[in-house]
Formats: sequence, structure tokens, C-alpha cells
Amino acid sequence: MTRTFTATILLFLICLTGFAQNQKRIDSLHHQLAIAKVDRSRINAQIELCSTYRLGNTDSSIHYGQVALRSAQEINYPEGEILALSFMSITLGQTGNLSRALEMAFKALQIAKSNNLETLTSPTLNAIGEIYIVLKDYPKALNYLQRQKKLYDKIETNEGFGYALYDIGNVYEETDQLDSARYYELQALEFFRTINREEPFVYKTLGNIEMKSGNQSRALSYYQQSLQIAIQNNEHRASASAYNKIASFYKLVNQPDSGIYYARKGLEEAELISHKKTILEAATLLSEFYEQKDAKESLRYLKIANTYKDSLFSTGNIQTIQALVDKEEEHQKEIEAAKTKYQDQLKQYAFIAGLGILLLVALILYRNNRQKQKANKILEGALTNLKATQSQLIQSEKMASLGDLLPALHMRYKTL
Repeated sequence: MTRTFTATILLFLICLTGFAQNQKRIDSLHHQLAIAKVDRSRINAQIELCSTYRLGNTDSSIHYGQVALRSAQEINYPEGEILALSFMSITLGQTGNLSRALEMAFKALQIAKSNNLETLTSPTLNAIGEIYIVLKDYPKALNYLQRQKKLYDKIETNEGFGYALYDIGNVYEETDQLDSARYYELQALEFFRTINREEPFVYKTLGNIEMKSGNQSRALSYYQQSLQIAIQNNEHRASASAYNKIASFYKLVNQPDSGIYYARKGLEEAELISHKKTILEAATLLSEFYEQKDAKESLRYLKIANTYKDSLFSTGNIQTIQALVDKEEEHQKEIEAAKTKYQDQLKQYAFIAGLGILLLVALILYRNNRQKQKANKILEGALTNLKATQSQLIQSEKMASLGDLLPALHMRYKTL
């Protein structure tokens, strides 16, 4: 009991420090928003508030995202539309509104495509990848996350690169490809340190990897690090997830009292931000812990778990999500068809141009050949004329010589 009380006091002190740091950033953004004189500057500050609040105050995150989106639409600022939609998608996806999150993310992708702004879609692709992880559609998740990672071959790296690495590792951990998972998580850990950030979810996934590898003590250490960093950063979602992971550890080692304590903390943190997935996880754990201790409490938590399970994965939700996915895939097919048609037209134009050049060359060669033939005929005619003239000259010379000879012969004849 003393150890638990001491840990609670320590975490409370860490929380105060982390909250102060996060609040300083939020205050700075509100100041920027207040003094901004240009529409785009205000929109950018609102988008940053949307992104910053997503970790601790989801209502404020959505509020500033919606304000930024409306303003960006009014002044025809597609960059603002893309980023506002993207960060709201991340927030909604994390709180469990998967269909709305996907709808926003797909819309952001379409705006980016229409305006040749794909370099801004890192948070969009990450949001979609994380949603597919929740839905356990790992091939699609990996596809979008690899696309996100590939963006950083062309633009300057930022924290989005780290999240791409983390989520790719998360996919591999979920599919029990532990070597690949460890590789990407350690890469993410190293990258976040280069930008002076500790990401609690990286430590959580490293804990999962160690747990699956049979290294329970190392797994618990990673989970505890994840919790401490989450509290420092005032990230309720990460805190809830870490509490739940520590509770799962105590369930595995058959320490139900400790497990109940951490699962309750996980439920409290998750309820602060209405994060459905972690509420479901915590309530399920509590139902299992109380199964042998208190049937009534077990049933109460089971009802909570079922409520949130239906909220996340009800038939209606899944159908809505599937319709959005089908619509997006159809849109992508149309884009590919248009691209193929355009490429085919380019090939046709190239063929026609090539054929035209070939005909032009043939015409030039034909014309040159005709001119050569004409020149040859003229040359042959001239040569014939020259020969005739030469023959005439020779004949004339012969006649002239004969003319000179006749008088001499005549005189000689007379003498005789």
C-alpha cells in the first residue's frame, strides 16, 4: 500500500511539471492567435492549437480545427483545409469516432491531390493508418504508413517521420513480427530523441514486444517509462494506455489488487477525454479482475465494455466505414483510370508525332532524290550536248582542213 501511495505522489508531481510545460505552449499559441493580423497566420495558429490540444483536451482540439477549417474555406486556403482536416481526423480517430475521422482524412487527401499539395498529407496518412490499425486491417494500415514515411524522402523531416516509424513498428508488433517491430520502434525512439521529444507510445510498444518475447521485467520497465513520459507530457490517451498495460502485466503475474488499481486509473484517464478504445480496454480488464472477487462489479464493468465495444465496432459503424472505404477506393480507381488514359493519350500523341517526323523525313528524302534525279538528267543532257558540240567542232575542223588542202591539190594538178 505504501509503495502504491508513493508512486501516486511521484506521478502527481510529474504531472504538475508536464502540465505546466504543455500549458506554456498553449498560452504561446493563444498569444500568437491574438496578435495575428493576417488570416493565414490566425488559421495556422488555430491548426497548431488543434494539434496540441489533441493530446489532452479533445473538445478544444475539435473546436479549433473546425474554426480553422471554416476560415481556410472562406479565403480559399487549401493548405489550411488539409491540415485542419488532418489533425481533426487524428483527434476523432483517437476518441473512437472512426467513420467521421476517415471521412475527414479522405477529404484532405482529395484536396491535396487537386491542388498538388501531397507533401502536406503526412498527418492525414498517419490518421488513416492508425484507424486501420484499430480496425485490425494491417495491410491497409501499412500501405498508408509506408506512404507517409516515403514523403520524407522529398521534404525536411519532422516529428511526422517519427510517428510513421512508430506506427509501422506497431503494425509489426500487432502481427507478431517482433524483429521488424523492434527495429522500427528503436528507430522511432532514436529519431524522437534527435528532436528532443520522448514519445510514450514507443515505450509502450517496446513493452509489448518484450512481453511477447517472454521478458516480463523489461516489459514492465518500458510500460512504467511510458506512463511517466505520458504524465510529463499531459497526454491522457497515452497515460490511459500505459495504465492499462501495467494492469495487464499484473493480471499475467496474478496480482489482482495491483491490477485493479492500475485498470481503474486507466479508466479514469480514458474517460477524461472520452477515448473509447482505452475505456473498452480498462473496463474489460476490470470485469476480468472482479470475476472471481465480486460478480456484481464484474458485470457492471462488462456492461461498460460492451457499450463501448458497440460504439466502436457496431454493425452500423462498420458498414459506414466500409462505405467510406469503398468510396475512396472507387475514387482512387477513377484517378488511376484517368492517369492511365492520360498516359495512353501521351503515347498516342508521341506515336503520331513520331509518325509525322518519319513522314517529314521521308518527304525530304524523296524530294532530295527527285532533285538529284532531275540534276542527273540535266547533267546527262548537258553532257550529250557537249559531246554533240565536240563532234561538230571536230567535223568543222576536218572540213576546214579539207578546204585548205583543195587549192594546193588544184595547183599541183595544173602543173602536171
